[in-house]
Amino acid sequence: MKTSRDVPASPPRSTAKLRVVHLVRLHEGAEARFLEAYEQVGRQITTVQGHLSGQLCQSTEDPLQWIITSEWQAPEHYFAWLEGDGHRELVAPMHACVQESRSFKFTVRRETAS
Repeated sequence: MKTSRDVPASPPRSTAKLRVVHLVRLHEGAEARFLEAYEQVGRQITTVQGHLSGQLCQSTEDPLQWIITSEWQAPEHYFAWLEGDGHRELVAPMHACVQESRSFKFTVRRETAS
């Protein structure tokens, strides 16, 4: 059964960059499979129009807790990839390792230069 989480609402066209944050909790013993699956997604996502960068971070306090972030030139690039052909199949191996997941989307309003 689909929930509102399964079908993202596409925001209005924007010139602002988009930051996507996925907070995930892995199944015990799934770390190696998860990292391998992330590498596969990472190799393919670098060719997706509008994708700027991504990071995978592991909690220092709870080794089962991870954050996946990605930055996009504009929200419509992310939603086009999310709704595009092959997306579900590509991320399925990662999802199989995940016990809990929450997703957040933010438009970038300010940045600091390094």
